[in-house]
Amino acid sequence: MENLWYQDGDKISSVAGKDSASYRGPVVQPDLYCYTIVMNGYAKDIRERAGGAKAESVFERLMHRRNVTGHAILRPNVRVYTALIHAWARCGDGPAAECVLEKMKQAYKELKNTVTDSSELQPYAPDTVAYSTVMDAYSRTPSGRRPRTSRQDASLEYDEENPASRAEQLLNQMLHLYETGENPYVKPNAFTYTALMKCYINSFPGVKGAQMAEDQLQILLQEVHQQDKNGITTATSNLVNVYTTVVDAWAKSGGGMEAAQHAEGLLRDFLLRAISDPQHYNVNVHLYTSVVDAYSRSRGLGAASEAAMSILREMEDRVDLHPNTKTYTSVITAIVRSGDTDIAAKSERLLRQMSHPDSVAYACVIHAWAKCTEKGSAQKAEDLLFELNDKSNRQHSGPRIFPPDVTTHAACIHAWDRSVHLDEQKNASEHVYKLLQGIVNIYKGTYARSQRRDVNTFVFNTAIQCFAKSGRLDAGERAEEVIDMMYDLADNRADNHRKPSLFYPNQQTFAFAIDGWVTSGHSAAAKRTLLILDRMNQANLRPNARVLSAAIEAVSRHGQGSNDADVAENLLRQWIELIDQGDRTARPSVQTFTKIINIFARSRDPRKADRAMDLLNYMEKLSTTRGYEKVAPNTIAYNSVVNCIGKSKEEGSARRALELLQKMAKLHESGNTDIKPDSFTYGAVVHALANSGDVDAAAQAELLVNQVEQKYHKDKDESCRPNRIIYNGVLYALAQGSESEPERAHRAMDLLHKMEDAFKNGDKGIEPDLMSYTTVAHALANSQIDGAAEKAEGLLSQCEEAAKIQHRSFPDLPFYSAVIHAYIKSRELGTQQKAEDLLNKMEGISELPGRQNCRPNNRVVNTVLYGWALSDASNKAVKASALLDRLRDMHLAGYKNSRPQLFSHNWVIYAAASSQSSSDEERKAMFEIAKDAFQSISEYNLDPNESTYSFYLQACMALLPEGHDRESIISDIFSKCCENGYVTSTVLLQLQKSVPEFLRTLATQLKRDSVQSILDEIPMEWTRKLAKDTP
Repeated sequence: MENLWYQDGDKISSVAGKDSASYRGPVVQPDLYCYTIVMNGYAKDIRERAGGAKAESVFERLMHRRNVTGHAILRPNVRVYTALIHAWARCGDGPAAECVLEKMKQAYKELKNTVTDSSELQPYAPDTVAYSTVMDAYSRTPSGRRPRTSRQDASLEYDEENPASRAEQLLNQMLHLYETGENPYVKPNAFTYTALMKCYINSFPGVKGAQMAEDQLQILLQEVHQQDKNGITTATSNLVNVYTTVVDAWAKSGGGMEAAQHAEGLLRDFLLRAISDPQHYNVNVHLYTSVVDAYSRSRGLGAASEAAMSILREMEDRVDLHPNTKTYTSVITAIVRSGDTDIAAKSERLLRQMSHPDSVAYACVIHAWAKCTEKGSAQKAEDLLFELNDKSNRQHSGPRIFPPDVTTHAACIHAWDRSVHLDEQKNASEHVYKLLQGIVNIYKGTYARSQRRDVNTFVFNTAIQCFAKSGRLDAGERAEEVIDMMYDLADNRADNHRKPSLFYPNQQTFAFAIDGWVTSGHSAAAKRTLLILDRMNQANLRPNARVLSAAIEAVSRHGQGSNDADVAENLLRQWIELIDQGDRTARPSVQTFTKIINIFARSRDPRKADRAMDLLNYMEKLSTTRGYEKVAPNTIAYNSVVNCIGKSKEEGSARRALELLQKMAKLHESGNTDIKPDSFTYGAVVHALANSGDVDAAAQAELLVNQVEQKYHKDKDESCRPNRIIYNGVLYALAQGSESEPERAHRAMDLLHKMEDAFKNGDKGIEPDLMSYTTVAHALANSQIDGAAEKAEGLLSQCEEAAKIQHRSFPDLPFYSAVIHAYIKSRELGTQQKAEDLLNKMEGISELPGRQNCRPNNRVVNTVLYGWALSDASNKAVKASALLDRLRDMHLAGYKNSRPQLFSHNWVIYAAASSQSSSDEERKAMFEIAKDAFQSISEYNLDPNESTYSFYLQACMALLPEGHDRESIISDIFSKCCENGYVTSTVLLQLQKSVPEFLRTLATQLKRDSVQSILDEIPMEWTRKLAKDTP
């Protein structure tokens, strides 16, 4: 319009006639109304925070056009100024709005000097609306700081801490101007007092502001029906908005239940006045809703929710008004905050009554279900969330429904995390992950900037903690995915100039992620934990005590590396350093040290016993320091050290274990109730004795068992109740005996019978298990007493029958191996065949369902093969060769631990070499067996050793006929033996006995005086690979 009317800048276009060259159509000169509409548009645009400045630029264009053209029709009137004031008011800039008022007052003052007709002055006089709008601007002005958009006149006095003081001054100005007659158009009305009330509420949050607002209400009520000297009353058509403002003030005052009841009192006062004066007191839904809101904010528990419901029912009973969405939402909020047991169900019933539930109502009900602890509440909260999301996506008309925000998603996450029901906990991580992805999508999507509240690291930490609680195999992986989400989200917000720090992982984040790996049971848990620690260091985030505690737990449970002990000890050292520096997030306890000792126990460190003892001594010393009292060693810690010593198998380990046992007993006797030898202690010491190999180990173990039995039966000490572990340790010690101590097998059998009798008498803790019977079978095999193998097989049959009848464990590979070993060691006639029959039985049993643990391996097959090789049977070579073929077939079939070994080939060669063959055909067949076994060695990438060459040379000399071919073969084999460095004196003696000419020729080649010189001094290069103890 300006472009059409104003041709050349500020020059006025000619409209003298339609034929003029400058004519551009109908008159389109913009008037005051046009400018006012544009300014009102900026004032009402809630999305435009710079509306005041833009409206003022329009006003300046208007003033510029008026100054240039001098047109009176462009003189700003009160509507123009009020539109501009309103624009600044919507921006919350009171000083800027008052500056406009001052301009209007100045323009009016100047106009009064030239115009005397009051009717002409009225359109330009500041009126009640203008003053009231400025006061409304102050009610929106932040208290305590100057608005960013303010262009305050330096002449104005403005109290930044109390905008209401300026509003009071404006009201006093209005009263003065009106009462003196200087401006009859500024009589304060209900809108004026409402604006002042809002200023009080803004400047004095809480009960004080609400009371000041109510005081102004009482002043207004006194003037409602009073006429001033001009016969004008203050009241407008309806005072309901004034009452609503005061009730809102009480609702938001934080005065609790008392404030809510006061708000309801104002409602009752309004309804009472409405009976006699319905014109000025016409109630509406907003006043009722404000009272309900007051109760919802009061946190008056059940009384508040009952009062809110009572008001809601009162509204529903009225025919002239109906509860709106805000009313129902406030009642739902009151119910949710009441703390009643069935708040979620009540609030959802109200939600279903609403014709148009909004996002706030849904959010309240979702939060109600999220706080509920009953089974299925987390699922209901999530279902409502997705229902709200679907409604927001499908909505095409009506009030806009926004999708669930990030805090609603967070509430559902917390609901799943708090669930105590096992079936829900199993699936909680899946739901949490889905909700977490919803949060990320919100922040990256369209509604990111509309989020009024943000979630932070705490929500993501809760999700990771939920993964850790689930115990799922992928818990650790999911936890690290969430950490990646957090970094990605933080970077995305940084790009959008928002606070990225809200989402950066903190120390607790990484601690929970490590917990996830710990509980997952994943084989890579310890390795991933160390990578997480590296990731923290890369992010310049130093692990705190809580993180290090979780890391030690991960290494303790899932460590598989050779340096686990070093890693755990280093983590503990860092942890203690942090505590000394003031870190209180976690403190080590005796359990922490015990876990590290257990790591020592499972390691292959030859010094693990010494390290465990050093750590125990350190615990004792550290526990005397203030703040470390909880690291004082207890029974479990001592037991772990004893166990570590027992597993070390170092020389003197049994003695050290016994010394620790005695130390524990003395400490307990001296009054230390935290330390006392128990069944586990005695069991660990017994196993240390059994592993030591000491001559008197079995006798000492039996003595300890007697002590335990005495403590339990005579002293009634429940902590020393004999158990299977202790008895199995004694059995193992007895099984380590040699052939010179056959009575050990009898003692083992007696102890086994003792265990069986105790179990029959009701002591279930001493029931012999498969290990008990297997160990006794080993004791029998090592004893070589008469009928040892048959007794061992009798135990095997007993266990097979018991497994079928009593549903116990079936005998496994170690048990069958022990019985086979017993038969092989007996070397009685026919025992080799019995051993092979057992081997065949094992192979058949292993095909049955659930009996795969009986499948023979190369070790048990080699035992039978070895038995045949050392036997006097005429067919031993054939038997041994057949067993080697069986190993080959097992290996080809892919069976575990079935690969033929050098041991297998060597003893097949020996079986052939030592066979008593009476004919040339038999000797030829035996040699072919030996030759096949020798050549087969290379097929399995094995290297022959001294036994291989010795046995094969023996086979050549014993089985090949004399002649040139025989000497040639022997020469080739001996050359390979020399080349590989496996020549022994036994080989040379065999050659001297069977082929002396070969040795004489060899002596000549070596320039030796005689064959004896070779025997006395074998060349070093021939023996370079010989072991110290030749097998």
